[in-house]
This record gives sequence, C-alpha cells and structure tokens, in this order.
Amino acid sequence: MEFLRRRRIGAAYERAPYERVFEWIKINTLRLIGAVVGFFAWCIAVIVAIKIINFVASEGGRENFYLDDTSGGAVIVKVVGGIIVSLVIILSSRR
Repeated sequence: MEFLRRRRIGAAYERAPYERVFEWIKINTLRLIGAVVGFFAWCIAVIVAIKIINFVASEGGRENFYLDDTSGGAVIVKVVGGIIVSLVIILSSRR
C-alpha cells in the first residue's frame, strides 16, 4: 500500500507581499518598455514608408508630395493599422 501514503513535499512556501509587488512591477515595467519600443518602431516604419511612397510617386522628383496632408486616406490607414497592431500585441501577450 505504498501508493496510498501521503506524500510530503516540505514546509509550505508563502511569498511575502513585497515579493509579489516587486514581481508585478518588474513584469509591468518590461511590458511598458516593450510598448514604448514598439511604438517608436511603428512610427519609424510609417515615416520611412511615407518617404518611399513620395519618392516613387513623384518619380524621383521633389515637386509632388503625397500623403503629407492630414485629411487624406493615409491617416485612416495609419490609425486602423495601429489599432490592428495593438490588438495583435495585446492578444499575443495574454497567457
């Protein structure tokens, strides 16, 4: 009847409240830093894409600038793209 004996794993381990707070701060700080880095990477990608589109659309010249206005479709694409990327990041970081 060896399998019926109660198994002992040692003394109970309880974390102190400051350890829980420290772990929470560490995890959320890393998430916040990751969000800031992702935001700046997204901004750089959008700026580079706009510069490339302007260059290609004006055939190498600098007389025509596209996507510089704030009322065009580029703003809608940026906002919708930002929302989609944010949702992907939020859903992928869930455990």
